[in-house]
Amino acid sequence: MDLTIPAARTQRDTLAARTEVLDKVKVLSLLPDDMHATTEQVATFFEVDVEAIRWHVKMNREELESDGYRIVTRSIFETEFGSLSNLSPQARQIALFNRRAMTRLAMLFRDSPVARQVRSHLLDIEERAATPKPKSEFDILRGMIDQLEESRREASEAKALAIKSEAQSAKTEARLDAIEGRHDWFAGLGYARLHDLNTSAAHLRKVGLKATTIAKQSGIEAVKVSHQIYGKVNSYPAWVWELAFAEVS
Repeated sequence: MDLTIPAARTQRDTLAARTEVLDKVKVLSLLPDDMHATTEQVATFFEVDVEAIRWHVKMNREELESDGYRIVTRSIFETEFGSLSNLSPQARQIALFNRRAMTRLAMLFRDSPVARQVRSHLLDIEERAATPKPKSEFDILRGMIDQLEESRREASEAKALAIKSEAQSAKTEARLDAIEGRHDWFAGLGYARLHDLNTSAAHLRKVGLKATTIAKQSGIEAVKVSHQIYGKVNSYPAWVWELAFAEVS
């Protein structure tokens, strides 16, 4: 990939942050803040003349400014960095390159051997990022364990759903049985009369409460049936009434 062409702007934007490649090529002389360099320092690093740097800045200023390239007045420069002996006395403005701007400049220079080395490192980084990392035995084992745990979780959820569905079906069937009369479902008074039990209203009220509790604990819903005196009353299977009457003496 040719990073110097205009069409490679997206790649340059991505790779400009990899400023560590500058130090892999050669020692970079910076200003006292260890973050910026002047045009002269940049030219020395890339082993080109100052005018070549200025030409590339002129042609690609928008890109470089997006990385932090800026021009400051001499007074601002001396406030930030002090007075440098190698700075021209006639200079009223000083260009400052941060590491990111210098990294981008390396992607724009065609004729600098140093810039070519920087680009080579950047392309290696991009290639490594694009190449999937081989999985270790641990990664493969971890993936198998994760897959097994996921399968177990799905099986557990399916089992719980089946149990819930079965319980719902049983409840529905019980209601149908009561309606269709396939099982012995009774109202409290009817069961008491059938078995010669206490039919007083107070006693039946206690037994009815107990029957409701037993039925709920067993997942059984009462079925309303008509009664000539009370209108609608709860009916339960005979075994529920048997337990309820036995517990309420």
